[in-house]
Amino acid sequence: MTEEPLACEPGDERELCDQCGTLLLSSAPRYYSLVNDSSAVDPEHPASDGQRLLTACSLPHLQWLKDHYVKRPYDERELWAHKLSGQLRVRPAGTPLDEARRAAGLTREQLLAATYWSMERHDLRHRRGAAPPER
Repeated sequence: MTEEPLACEPGDERELCDQCGTLLLSSAPRYYSLVNDSSAVDPEHPASDGQRLLTACSLPHLQWLKDHYVKRPYDERELWAHKLSGQLRVRPAGTPLDEARRAAGLTREQLLAATYWSMERHDLRHRRGAAPPER
């Protein structure tokens, strides 16, 4: 997705630049762009799953962020894994996987693909010597 950056009038909300972490006070200009990102899941706005809103303090920082996300591969299996994981986090322990799958809006085939993707990521981290993610 390639959109022109949006320069917004300063509002009352304070935000951080996604590139450098600078606190954007209400008087600071900010720049936004929407990019594809299969790791982005929003439980309150599922229609925006797979898209990330970037916030930057300057056009060069926004361009750096966009360049980063353009290089990152978009993998639907990752999106499905994050959607499923979000549903499992908000349900009681022992919830049937099929219930979480349906709540995430996934088919059985998508569930399998998401599971294989997660296993591949775990194996890759293990082979590299990285610690598994904390639960």
